[in-house]
Amino acid sequence: MALPDSGQVYGTGSNSSVGTQLRTDFIKKKVLQEAAKETVFGNLASVEEMPKNFGRKLKMYHMLPMLSDANINDQGIDASGATITNERVITITNPNLYSTGNEWVDIRIVGNAVGTYNDPDPAVNNTNAAADALGATSVGYASSTAVALAGARYKAWKKLVELLGLDGSIAPNDTYAEVKALALSAGYTVTEGTAKPGSGNLYGSSKDIGYITGKLPTLTENGGLVNRVGFKRIEIEGTFANYGFMRTYTQDSLDFDTDAELDMHVHREMIFGANELVEDMLQMDILASAGVIRYGGSAVSKATISGETGSVSVVTYDDFVALALSLDTNRCPMNTTVITGDRMEDTLTINAARFMYVSPALVPTLKRMVDNFGNQALIEARHYGGQTTIMKNELGSIDNFRIIVVQEMLHWAGAGASVSNNAGYRSTANKYDVYPMLVVGDKSFTTIGFKTGGKGSKFDIQHHKPGSPAAMGITQDPYGKIGIESIQFWYGFMVLRSERIALMLTVAEQ
Repeated sequence: MALPDSGQVYGTGSNSSVGTQLRTDFIKKKVLQEAAKETVFGNLASVEEMPKNFGRKLKMYHMLPMLSDANINDQGIDASGATITNERVITITNPNLYSTGNEWVDIRIVGNAVGTYNDPDPAVNNTNAAADALGATSVGYASSTAVALAGARYKAWKKLVELLGLDGSIAPNDTYAEVKALALSAGYTVTEGTAKPGSGNLYGSSKDIGYITGKLPTLTENGGLVNRVGFKRIEIEGTFANYGFMRTYTQDSLDFDTDAELDMHVHREMIFGANELVEDMLQMDILASAGVIRYGGSAVSKATISGETGSVSVVTYDDFVALALSLDTNRCPMNTTVITGDRMEDTLTINAARFMYVSPALVPTLKRMVDNFGNQALIEARHYGGQTTIMKNELGSIDNFRIIVVQEMLHWAGAGASVSNNAGYRSTANKYDVYPMLVVGDKSFTTIGFKTGGKGSKFDIQHHKPGSPAAMGITQDPYGKIGIESIQFWYGFMVLRSERIALMLTVAEQ
């Protein structure tokens, strides 16, 4: 059995794998300790403990409200007593995602309105003319299965364009059939369900007075079997997996290294590394689970985010206002309350707000942003800090959001449009980088713990020092010169309320 490569070897003093040695004789000197990176997203999560002996998949039921667009069922009839709507479901699956094991998207077109879609070019974006019409306007009453299928295909086309990082306005990616073929080649499965009735929720989430008036559950003198409603629950699930890494080292690297506490420092850095791994995996899962997405400028997908002169995909104050309204509609709770005025000089009032997490690269953009009256949109934290508790790295407030700068915020490098005439924005490999601005509502997701007691991630650390029977057996080192240390942990993620997770995607200044 070959020995694993040692993580640290003293060598001769000049060729040490942990760096050139200052001296090869005794010196008492401590290294400067780098501060641990703060946990940001792990603090937002609740933890669902996975018991032993039940496999690696956690499932939960979510009961949908009666008056909800998503409450699609065939248990009842609507207020007119006979009209039945239709439902078609397209399921998109990718079994190759890194952590959750699979991504599925239920895409439904039903009788009640489900929103307005911004179709960049309704004339070419789908082979089905009915779907093009649905793309340009709100989905109306899907009285036929053909209209339901056309609408489902349109939404599936938009989702696949986003998942595959395509530009849907350019052939051959401008039809559902073409994008579906590309998805199948990339390992996705795209399944079109059979048509079935969808009713029983009266008028869904509609706020249209004219529509609601015709659906009110009035009764006649004789009563009768009318106005029967139905209820639906959906099943949500998450999986989790085991992760870990290890190092080996020599006794000489401890005995003769310039740093007398080298072992302690490396042990500390291993824990910091494991913590950052969990943070990055959690951040990626949250970003992938956003149910509300807005794009800067005229972009309609990550692939169309641009920093070209005259067509910059940068967020504006109006985007903040629109995003806040969407989250209000989704009943996403606020994180903070209104901060009122004070007699102290330079104290400003701000709205009740939700926290938004951004990369440091977006700070210049946010500081330059102006509101609809030409004033600076960002109220910096120093103006209201005396009236409330400021979050770590809080930049300030814009509309109904308080901005938190996350040093380890991720982004999509080179996932945007091609660079031709760069107006001064960051890019990679001649394509623009895409930066997320993330809002995470309360109780929107949970992590899945295993053997943690329901209290976040738990690192299982095994450390066998040189000369110990365990180390000698593992490394097959009869001289007891090699030590070995490992860290392992379980991580899983499950989204609970995707409509409470929101993204705005933008370019960042160089």
